[in-house]
Amino acid sequence: LVPDRLTRLVANLDEKLFLEGERVEVARRTAREAYRAAPVRKAAFAGKSYEADPDKLRAQIGGFFTSKEGPDRRASDHKGGPIKGLVTPHYEPRDAGPVYAWAYKELAEARTSDLFVIFGTCHAGMPDPFALTRKDYDTPFGPVPVDRAQAELCAPGRRRQLRPAALSGDERPDLPAALPGPACGHRAQRRA
Repeated sequence: LVPDRLTRLVANLDEKLFLEGERVEVARRTAREAYRAAPVRKAAFAGKSYEADPDKLRAQIGGFFTSKEGPDRRASDHKGGPIKGLVTPHYEPRDAGPVYAWAYKELAEARTSDLFVIFGTCHAGMPDPFALTRKDYDTPFGPVPVDRAQAELCAPGRRRQLRPAALSGDERPDLPAALPGPACGHRAQRRA
């Protein structure tokens, strides 16, 4: 590379925060402080991975069910039965929506409790193996509350695997809630 092109490449990478250094640390600190100050865990993917408008999102989710790959509206073989767990893909909802629909159809028709534990993945890496958030999840359908009493049962001293640094889950603004948050918000809205 010619020196001028290399200089532009480095400047471009630095501008987009791909290079470690003071700018990245300031950006991390600013994001962390904004996340901690926010009253809820924002729906970071609303309008990107799924519709931000509640009516459009309702239609989008409905389309996942009725697409040729989706489960349609006929009753599940397990309708009314208990459900102990649900595994869904961690993939772009616009592309994997019908797969999500198969899983959430089971949830919608099952006999369930009022408490859901949602596990996600972190794309930015974490110093500890687990993180926990005490913030309610904002969704286009309204907030989905976190059961803080249950969350406190995982507080330091109760579970060795959840260390204090990880427990501030509020330090992890990048933990995604692509579709589980909106799906639970949609379910809670239907139950009310």
